[in-house]
Amino acid sequence: AVVSPQSTGRWYEEVCELSLTLENTNRKYLSNLSAVGDKVLLDCEDVADRMLETLQQEGVCSDAEAQDLKETHIMPLIEDWGAKHKETLLVLGEEFSDQAAR
Repeated sequence: AVVSPQSTGRWYEEVCELSLTLENTNRKYLSNLSAVGDKVLLDCEDVADRMLETLQQEGVCSDAEAQDLKETHIMPLIEDWGAKHKETLLVLGEEFSDQAAR
């Protein structure tokens, strides 16, 4: 069977279009994951603030102790999660790029 140059050209255009669609979908997916990660970080900090406020109101700790607890223990955990999330997004981005290159 002989393949015409026209059908080869159409096939190539369709493959390029599908590749571009996949790349755009992956970009949107990563962007959404990034936005969700940012929201999770803000929510975690809000929950920590409310928890510490409750502890202060109940007399469990002073304002200074609550602030110290947040700075030395809670925020490093939240920041660590954020860093791991960003690292995961970078790895996913690289995997998507590698797949698109194939």
